[in-house]
Amino acid sequence: MDEPDEEPPEVRIHDALRELPLLDEVFLGMQAMNVDLVDGYLEDWEAQLLQEYMQLGRTPLESAVFVSALSQMWVFAAYELLRTWRQRVREIVKWSDTLRALDDAGREAALATKRAAVARRAAEVLDADVRWQVFERAANEPAFVDELRLARNRTEIAFRNIEAVRMTLAKHELPRQDGMFAGAPGYGRIDTENGSISWQIELGDQEITIHSRRDLARGLRALREYDDRILPATVQERIVGMHLRQEFYGANRVVVVLDDGTEVPGVWVLWATIVGRVEGEIGLPFEVSRIVDVRHDPPPPVELDDNARF
Repeated sequence: MDEPDEEPPEVRIHDALRELPLLDEVFLGMQAMNVDLVDGYLEDWEAQLLQEYMQLGRTPLESAVFVSALSQMWVFAAYELLRTWRQRVREIVKWSDTLRALDDAGREAALATKRAAVARRAAEVLDADVRWQVFERAANEPAFVDELRLARNRTEIAFRNIEAVRMTLAKHELPRQDGMFAGAPGYGRIDTENGSISWQIELGDQEITIHSRRDLARGLRALREYDDRILPATVQERIVGMHLRQEFYGANRVVVVLDDGTEVPGVWVLWATIVGRVEGEIGLPFEVSRIVDVRHDPPPPVELDDNARF
């Protein structure tokens, strides 16, 4: 009898993150390694917490408080790593785009100005040389800039999920809601599937989501996978320029126009970056790369029956 196939080993967070450009830099790489090491440590504690919970039939308070505390620290570390990396990528891409619009004389002046600015910001000459290398590469390799832009897009959903949890846990505020207070910030429950701590996160406008630490970690591991739902850069710019009010947290409903003129309504776009879903469809009925334009497609008003009361 043939032995059943063994499941492939789970991707390490460190391995997934190190495949992103710039994250092979030594100090960012150390942060990625730290996030990965604590994730593995927490998985063991989460499994132990779940076992205690099942045996007791109630929450083992001391173990739950300990796992909850470490889980919050892990969220903060994962958030700061992604925030720092995304900020660097944004700076390089924006500068590169500006550079390409200049003539030869303007380009040389811009290169010299940026080189001097990098040197001023660096604590040591060697550090300045290392940090300048990525700007120099971006100035000479358009493909590298495209790689950076795509990588940042790939992290959008994972980052936004971690950002929302971090906002509630660290600042006790609703994410992106102008300082609105979060309810019961820091209170978590035990996920009965794997023992990780899960948090109920308010997103504003009576919208609520639930994230567990293990779910957030899976989002980081998934960065290794190619995402064909990312919108073309020109379409992303078009959506940002429309200044739409989000119908839901991070989401807008649009009509997309394909390269053959076909229009598809009811398309939900997340963070002006990724196609989330198309109403009435299980998958995507088109290739996202074929989208050439978008326009707003507001949801229809909610119909109330005659007995509805306010």
